[in-house]
Amino acid sequence: METNMPFDTAEAIAREHLGIETLRERKSDSLDFHDCGVLSIRAALVAAYEAGRSNGKVNATRNMTATLKALLRECVTEGGARRAPSMAAIEQAQQTVRNGI
Repeated sequence: METNMPFDTAEAIAREHLGIETLRERKSDSLDFHDCGVLSIRAALVAAYEAGRSNGKVNATRNMTATLKALLRECVTEGGARRAPSMAAIEQAQQTVRNGI
């Protein structure tokens, strides 16, 4: 079964902060409509924002790591000798770091 990470995260936040069991439609007003306090809603929104921000940092870190590994691979020849990376590789690494910050 394939999982939907954004939905799963949103559902976990709704469960934890709003006391809502599921975000799936259940075709019943008593199950699909909820009364929530503003403080609970604020806590849920902050949690969702932090989850998105954290996910973005993870993806940015992965991208930077992959780019820097490629840059390092380019700096070493097959025989193990060191060489300067190409300007294109340096520019790619710089752009990745700028986008990741």
